[in-house]
Parts: sequence; C-alpha cells; structure tokens
Amino acid sequence: SGHHSILIPPSEVEINPALWLSAVSQYKVRDTFCSYGVMELCTKGLGSSVNQLKSKGINLACVRTCVVVAEERPRINLSNSFSKLFSALGLSPRAVSTSFGCRVNIAICLQGASSPEPSTVYVDLRALRNDRVSLVERGSPHSLLDGVRQTAARRQSDNG
Repeated sequence: SGHHSILIPPSEVEINPALWLSAVSQYKVRDTFCSYGVMELCTKGLGSSVNQLKSKGINLACVRTCVVVAEERPRINLSNSFSKLFSALGLSPRAVSTSFGCRVNIAICLQGASSPEPSTVYVDLRALRNDRVSLVERGSPHSLLDGVRQTAARRQSDNG
C-alpha cells in the first residue's frame, strides 16, 4: 500500500525512449504522467519496434490512466497515434487523456472521466477564458458558481 513515484529524467528518455515504457511495465504502474514530448519520442522512436518490445515482455495493460500534462492545444493526432501504436502492448486507448494547465494541480487528474464518483472543483472563470485552469476556493471572486456547467471548446472564427 502507499504511493511510490518513479522519476525519469527527460535526458534519459531522449537517449532511450523505451525506458519510460519499460519502467511502467516492470513496476506495473497504474497511473502515469508524461508530456507531449515524451509521447512524440516514443511514437517516432519506437514505431517500428513494437514487436521487439512485446518480445521483451513490455506490457502496458496495467495502465489505468496515462495523463499527458500540457499547456498547449490538444494534439489529438499524436494522442491517437500513441494509443493505437501501443495498444499492441496492452495499452487501453481509454487510459490516455490530456490535462491542460494543471502542472501545479496535477493530482486532480488522477480521477478519470469514467470514475463513478464525481469531484467538484471551482475554477477561475477568467483563467478558463484564457485556456488556463486555476483552482480557487468555493465562493472566490470570478469562480464558477455551483451548478454551472462549463464546456471548453476550440473557438473558430470566420474572419480569423
């Protein structure tokens, strides 16, 4: 029982993209975090090596959530490519999701969208309008009120 953290320096992943996947498999990690950079390194660097990884016993079926921590626009094609490529190693496509603007508040991302227990969080409306998530206390100025539903969508403009 308890919580253990495995930290892998980015420079090591750059040298050996399979290192992160190997660690996740070896320690049967259920909840993991990465960046789009790591995802890209794994996808480009290991795209032709999936069968070799499989023969080495790399198994990602243990992963319940793989959260990509980002402060940029969604890279849906990259996420889909990563999920599809490593599904051959047992990674569930439903496990991969992206968290935006939550580097400081990363623990909130551990609960997946399929969780039966909802969590209530209060976010700063001004930050949300600027594509950022800033958690605030209930009743804080500019916080979304209880019962208000907010959907963040990519704004499209006709004239740019």
